[in-house]
Amino acid sequence: MAVEADGRHGRIVVQANWPPALLRQADEAAARFGASVRAAFDAAVLAAADCVSGVVAKPDPAVHRMPLCADAARFAVAARALIGLRPDQLEVLKQFQPFYVLPEAAGPLTLHLGHVMAQLAAMTDPTRARTRRRVAVWAHSADPDVEVDPPRQVLTMDVEDDGVLERKRTIATFELSAPGRTRPSANPNIAFDLIINDEPWPLDMDDHFGSRSAIAVAAASEFIRSLQRSAAPRPPLRLRQRPQPTPAAHRTDPTWLPLDLTHAPDAREAFDAPDVALATHTDDSGNLTILIKAKDGLFGRPIAPALALDPHMPQGLAAEEATLDAASTWGLPDFVFNPQQTEKGSGLRELGDGTIITGSRAVALQVKSRDRVTDNPVRERSWMAKKAIEGARQAAGSVRTLSTQPMALTNGRGRTVVCDGNAVSWVGVVVLDHSDPPEGVLPDLPATRLPTVAVLRRDWDFLFDHLRSVSAVVDYFHRVAHEAGQALGTEAVRYFELADADEQAAEQGPRPWAQTFGAKQVSHPLLPKRPVSSTDDTGHAVFRIILEDIAEGPFDHDEADRLRLLGLLDRLAVTERAELGRLLLDSLEEVAAADVGTRWRFRRVIQDEARLQLAFGVCTHFTETHRIAFSNWAMLRHTDFVDTRVGPDADAVWTVAVLLTPRFDGARPWDTSMNAMQGDLGLTADDLTAIRAQWKS
Repeated sequence: MAVEADGRHGRIVVQANWPPALLRQADEAAARFGASVRAAFDAAVLAAADCVSGVVAKPDPAVHRMPLCADAARFAVAARALIGLRPDQLEVLKQFQPFYVLPEAAGPLTLHLGHVMAQLAAMTDPTRARTRRRVAVWAHSADPDVEVDPPRQVLTMDVEDDGVLERKRTIATFELSAPGRTRPSANPNIAFDLIINDEPWPLDMDDHFGSRSAIAVAAASEFIRSLQRSAAPRPPLRLRQRPQPTPAAHRTDPTWLPLDLTHAPDAREAFDAPDVALATHTDDSGNLTILIKAKDGLFGRPIAPALALDPHMPQGLAAEEATLDAASTWGLPDFVFNPQQTEKGSGLRELGDGTIITGSRAVALQVKSRDRVTDNPVRERSWMAKKAIEGARQAAGSVRTLSTQPMALTNGRGRTVVCDGNAVSWVGVVVLDHSDPPEGVLPDLPATRLPTVAVLRRDWDFLFDHLRSVSAVVDYFHRVAHEAGQALGTEAVRYFELADADEQAAEQGPRPWAQTFGAKQVSHPLLPKRPVSSTDDTGHAVFRIILEDIAEGPFDHDEADRLRLLGLLDRLAVTERAELGRLLLDSLEEVAAADVGTRWRFRRVIQDEARLQLAFGVCTHFTETHRIAFSNWAMLRHTDFVDTRVGPDADAVWTVAVLLTPRFDGARPWDTSMNAMQGDLGLTADDLTAIRAQWKS
């Protein structure tokens, strides 16, 4: 205690007297402790990176260390350098950062882990002053008392906050009522705890060197266990069992059912004619069935009615919405654009009832709905013919407007894409919505510059449900738009006639480019008779999920570029999607079961007369190292593809490469990433040599 010269004011001071040798030993022990704990974190990070990516590229020990960052922004920068770790492993690192706030359910580490990690960062900071002590005393909970002889008394006592005691520390100041002959006595009544001499300082009386060192060791142990769990084999994907393969005969196709025409002599007699193989039957309720004659009997396939309209909307608008929804639901909403308002004179005009664009082809859509159906067949036939002609003219006008100047359109995912009508090839499609359409209506569509097809909404829905691809349906309309007209309500008949012609067509001879790549040439009809998802619904769903992942995922380029790449992927033959999806799903299960290291599986599809290469890869992990490796693989395959010069000019050649990697955090089964490239990449001979060495190719 020290009393000032006036005899009335004073202060209470506590002092730590360390034996020099003991202080030196304590400082050295604290330094070794901090370095050892930090080294444990660093070793775990390096080991995890080596386990995940070491087969591809050995992680750099100078880089793959545990970052300890004060905020999320700094951690995001540091994480980008950890190219050997997966995103879920980086999330583990994030949870052990000084800034990270654990949920209360995390247990005893909840309150203090962030402080412990912040202190570990300060302890091991290479810029820390070498002369600064490593250990100190935390002076806290002071309740000092000063005793004086009467009649003097203590007027005030100001107690200082808890704080660090290295050598000396004032814990309180006081004022006496008067000076005296005897010196006052004092008792600091204070608690002392050993601490590490680095911030952050203790939070409470139980926060000291003993508790923090225990938390640091426990945190390092849990961190190591977390990364060990992340590197363990992934549990099997929990998806639907593989369906049993079935022959392609009508009898084993669940979409075609055997027919007994014993009680329908007229229909049986019609099918006895040698030139009749396909027909339709409409029952009294308006349900349509396609009838087909095969070697083993007669079979029928019901055609589902059109999707129900929203009863809460005006019928015309509801029919437009249902038409666009069918394309978005069974196809992909990115290709389906909503009607656009444009200026016309002094007012506004709606540009069509929708637009569909995929790749270099587009559809100008018009939807006409009959809201007051009469029982007069002549009037209903007249309405259908009139509206088909009216819709064809309006579709042609929409294309003219879109070809005047580029226009911003909004697609079914709410994204805006600029459309240049002169950059795509157009057809018009008029969709007629009628609750009881009369048969035999063959509209005499006007001879405009826009080829146009008129169909019932039921047939529109059938095409999208059957093909499950916007590109495939748009290709179909471009194919039939140049043929003779078709009676309304019989588009499904025309489809199966063309599908039968495709099936009967002679297989194409060997393609030179297929032999160049040593690829297996697969021939299949452009229009399948079976719904494309019927062979393996799960496999087909996998391909759709891949498209959705790319459509919904982050994208650093213009939305028009995303649309172009989605259009290229949607070019994959609809008959190949279920098999490819199943192959990728099986590959995911295989690579996820790898005990250690990385497994790769690949499938490439070359199509469109060697203009398009679609490449699909599956590997055990996704890290920056794996991303770079896959990108190199894609560039190598694209360069080989271009250098063969078996297709068109190099600038017209595209490669779209998709990588699937299993997730290990349970959030979803896998992650999807993509690379795309066009034309000559300009890789040097040294570049190619290095990539071939990496892939041993």
